[in-house]
Amino acid sequence: MVRYLILMLLSVAVSFAEAQQLPPQCKIFDSFDEALKAPSEAVLMDLHGKMLTSVDKRIVELKFLSNLELNDNKFSEFPEIIYNVPSLKSLNLSRNQLEYLPKTIAKAGNLENLILEDNIITSLPQEIGMMKNLKSLDLFQNQLYNLPESIGSITQLKNLEVGRNYLTNFPASISNLKNLEQLNISENEFDSLGSCVGSLTKIKTLIACRNQLRNIPNGIGNLKSLEYLVLSENKISSIPYGLCDAQSLVEIDLSENLLTELPNCMDKLSKLEVLNIKKNGFKEFPVAVTKIPALKHLEFFNNKISSVTSEIGNMKKLEFLMLDDNLLEVLPVEFGAMDGLKYLYLSNNLFTIFPNCITKLSKLTQLQMEQNKLTKLPAEIKNLDKLQLININNNNLIELPKEIGQLINLKVLSLMSNQLSTLPDEFSLLQNLKTLTLDVNNFSVFPKCLTKLKNLKALNLDHNQIAQIPVEIANLENLEELYLGGNLLTTLPEEIKNLKKLKLLWLEGNNFSDEEVNRIMRLLPDTEVDF
Repeated sequence: MVRYLILMLLSVAVSFAEAQQLPPQCKIFDSFDEALKAPSEAVLMDLHGKMLTSVDKRIVELKFLSNLELNDNKFSEFPEIIYNVPSLKSLNLSRNQLEYLPKTIAKAGNLENLILEDNIITSLPQEIGMMKNLKSLDLFQNQLYNLPESIGSITQLKNLEVGRNYLTNFPASISNLKNLEQLNISENEFDSLGSCVGSLTKIKTLIACRNQLRNIPNGIGNLKSLEYLVLSENKISSIPYGLCDAQSLVEIDLSENLLTELPNCMDKLSKLEVLNIKKNGFKEFPVAVTKIPALKHLEFFNNKISSVTSEIGNMKKLEFLMLDDNLLEVLPVEFGAMDGLKYLYLSNNLFTIFPNCITKLSKLTQLQMEQNKLTKLPAEIKNLDKLQLININNNNLIELPKEIGQLINLKVLSLMSNQLSTLPDEFSLLQNLKTLTLDVNNFSVFPKCLTKLKNLKALNLDHNQIAQIPVEIANLENLEELYLGGNLLTTLPEEIKNLKKLKLLWLEGNNFSDEEVNRIMRLLPDTEVDF
């Protein structure tokens, strides 16, 4: 979801920049009075959010006006006066109250960029096809049920945004848009892309998520320029071999569909770097994925796999791997051969033993394994000396190996909801640690090794059985947040006043007397303290 929104925004931004072609020093005018004082400089006007229902008639005096921003106003009718501004190239009427476009829209024939996002337009006139210079048309979030056949006459169109409407199909003329580079039909009612999509040979970005698509046309392989394909949240159950002919693809998002396998031609997608197939129906890890030569980012969480193929070791360029929410108990030895891997997500699986092959991933910077059943970490974890973040929340860890102290680049360590009662002395060697989460464990004594972590900014020891805080707490001179709620504390040491950077101290659920509460408040006058 996030990725397709980013792509959509990027594609619009590219089209707008192309349409506007403004010099960087161009002044922005926000009133007609100001613009008419220097009409030769009035190239860009921004009148958004001014509660306007019409355009000042003096606009016709602005002979050089190229870009007009009228978004976030109260227009219920298209301002036809702009027809008298032949220099106008870009018009933004997004987030108004437009219900229709007039048949006279063809008189705005010089427009290259028309933004009508978030109105209540129910149909487009056939005359829109006479806007021969239009390069970008944005109708995202309206109430369109169809597009006119004449839209195929706007042959200069490069960007078409019709997402979040009620469209069910394309007019046949869409195949005439030979210059189209970005097409967004997300959040409509399409059950098929139709064969006409295969004619859009210059298209680079195709976004069709959140529809009712059941298949991908084999003709998609004709899209030799296609780089970004987003088909998430549909009902697609299979991928045609033709997809493998779209060899410019860099990113594919097929998450939240009904896929159970991938075609064995995926190796032909030599430029593919990102593949998202999370939340499908895979019961086996698809071997075809391991053949994609340039793949860097793979999202495969929330499927139903219980094992991973040994061929995964061939994925030498993979940097990001998400296998959360599956049924994994073990990993193959070959897993450790992915020597480019930096981010590994294995949360919410069935691991009881930490897979030793993970300790071979020498470039790993983030490891997420929360909600498994791990009881210990191996000494070999010291090999992961580039780790910056570890999350092993909600496991069954009883102790940590002393070798954890060798993870000198570690910045975030989260060990919430385990069964830890002590920490090794070597823990104090983690001098780059900024955030440490140890809440909901079995600590009865505040681990003194923590008082040597002078760069620590956030420490959470909520819900343990700690009765006393050592005076050495004052050594944590960079601490900003300290959570000690749900313990057995009745007092805090005087030295806590030396935590000059402390912004938040959480003490709820302890046994402080009213007198002690007042004392703590006096010790920390600039800290937010919650009892």
